[in-house]
Amino acid sequence: MIPLAFQIVSEGEQDVATRMRIKLRDQVFQKGLLKRCTQDIIFLLTGQRDASVEVRENRNRLWDYYQGNVGGGSNYAAEAGEAPF
Repeated sequence: MIPLAFQIVSEGEQDVATRMRIKLRDQVFQKGLLKRCTQDIIFLLTGQRDASVEVRENRNRLWDYYQGNVGGGSNYAAEAGEAPF
């Protein structure tokens, strides 16, 4: 990802942090980094390097004081009457 930082700066010095965050997010998605990390963690925990092992369920949960566990990855601002940023 260091070459990406040089690329971003070479394109201009305006909004470097924002452009870096967006390009890094895109690279992580395009290269499948999180899937590879997940497979490496499964290998470390189980000792099995099986390409067929995949995460079957999204267990990303958040704690809400009023509702208890709620699904992560969602913007609940509209439901709470707040401006969705």
